[in-house]
Amino acid sequence: MSMWQDAEQHADRALEMFERGRWAEAEVELRKALEIDPDQGDWHFNLGLTLERVGRDGEALSSYEQASRLLVDSVEPQLAAGSTCLRLGRFEDAIQWLERVISILPSVEPAWALLIDANASLGNHDAAETTFYMAQDALEEPSANVLVAMSGSLQSRSLLDRAIWCAREALKIDSDVQ
Repeated sequence: MSMWQDAEQHADRALEMFERGRWAEAEVELRKALEIDPDQGDWHFNLGLTLERVGRDGEALSSYEQASRLLVDSVEPQLAAGSTCLRLGRFEDAIQWLERVISILPSVEPAWALLIDANASLGNHDAAETTFYMAQDALEEPSANVLVAMSGSLQSRSLLDRAIWCAREALKIDSDVQ
């Protein structure tokens, strides 16, 4: 059997293990596949997802970064990298990743909400608010997640009337929004 077929089999087994919640086995299979063929961006992305599931965000970020280098026009690994940077408290890095996502595909709603959160976390509330208004223009429908993110920024500045308005509007859109 050829090496690429072996790599594909490892990747297929990894997907099966991931779907079963067997993260350690999925990781082993993906690493075997990547050892054979390290240029498969999808496999790096899947490894990142697997590592994220077990709370290894730093390692997941490395996998997302590699996937982004290989899948330049794909928003998924870049969005995952931005989200992971946000969780790691690397807010400036998160902003760079999320702005890249938006530049490729402005309709990616989670990127807007996360970008508001990243800016607010840095205390860049004017940038958070600008992002909110840009999201309103870029997205076809109002976003509950974008409104919640803006509500958080407003609340941290004690602009409670506006924060409550955003939260209420978010609940009108999606009563299950966090």
